[in-house]
Amino acid sequence: MKQSRRMSLVESIANVVVGYGVAVVTQILIFPVFGRHTTHDAGAEPQK
Repeated sequence: MKQSRRMSLVESIANVVVGYGVAVVTQILIFPVFGRHTTHDAGAEPQK
């Protein structure tokens, strides 16, 4: 079955949203286990 261009766009957007969610959850739950603490307002500034 061929996928339409519109559904391809929907799938791409869903993949980006899910990937971003996984990254955020990883930062919140997994990073502290390895001594890496992040803040939500850090932005692109390097940590000191």
